[in-house]
Amino acid sequence: MQAIKPIRAHTFDRISRSNFPQFRSYALSVQDLQRLQEHLQRPDLAWLPLVAHVLRHKIRMAKPFVAVDRDGVVTGASLAAWSIDGGPVQTGLLSHSARCGTTTGVIPVCSTLGAALIGLSVGDRTPYLRADRTIGLLKVLRVTVTA
Repeated sequence: MQAIKPIRAHTFDRISRSNFPQFRSYALSVQDLQRLQEHLQRPDLAWLPLVAHVLRHKIRMAKPFVAVDRDGVVTGASLAAWSIDGGPVQTGLLSHSARCGTTTGVIPVCSTLGAALIGLSVGDRTPYLRADRTIGLLKVLRVTVTA
């Protein structure tokens, strides 16, 4: 029993902050924040637990801004260009009112792609769950504000 070394107690001041995960913030307009909270009240979102989780996380980590300062930020009414794992450039119009299953180039905010895109800025990267259940790296390339 004498070979057992005592455990050193660490105070919080001695622990390096780099050991803790750093969570990013998301630029969301006040209108987008309100709409995301409304989406979370929808009963059909219960069938999409990953989307609901991502939207709750984005609301929690949001840095609200006024609509005038939205250059380069994917909002609920913007045309975004992105690529996944450096693949071909894809574009689509993000929309709060679109429903899943549309194939017209309109991306519902309440889809895995829409939830991943909203609040990101040009150059931002984030994990993205593909339809085949593999994870890719989504990168925002361009954002054009429409409305």
